[in-house]
Amino acid sequence: MSKNSKRGRPSKQVDKARLQHIASNFWTVEEMADDVGCGKRTLEIKFCALIEKGRRRGRASLRSTQFLLAMGRPPIAAEYLRQKQDENGRQSGDLVLDPNGKPIKIRDAVPAIAPNTTMLIWLGKQHLGQSDKVDFPDVPADGFSFIKPPPKEPANE
Repeated sequence: MSKNSKRGRPSKQVDKARLQHIASNFWTVEEMADDVGCGKRTLEIKFCALIEKGRRRGRASLRSTQFLLAMGRPPIAAEYLRQKQDENGRQSGDLVLDPNGKPIKIRDAVPAIAPNTTMLIWLGKQHLGQSDKVDFPDVPADGFSFIKPPPKEPANE
């Protein structure tokens, strides 16, 4: 056997960008392995850090979406609607500016999607460790023992 020959199967080329993207969508390791065409153990051993980075991005995105929906926001197209003059000087109300200030047609704007609060709560519980339980560490179990009665005065007899 020569020094340059390798043993075992050839290395599988995995699309790292795709793997990180599907990890950010909270796919299971089995689903990711099927998608990229390699074994579960290969992903767990060689791509553990990449998968965790994708999941961190997914959690951050989920938190951002929860905050955005909690605070509310008008539709994107309405924020950038401006009356613009066309090249002939006529007012045109069908132009919208994208966030970079570039005009786009309203009919090309992406329509708003109504939030699904129930799904956001479920995802927060599954991936962000959120729960319905509220824990007040300073309040005792009975709720009242932190209120101390006034001290009794000694009887003078």
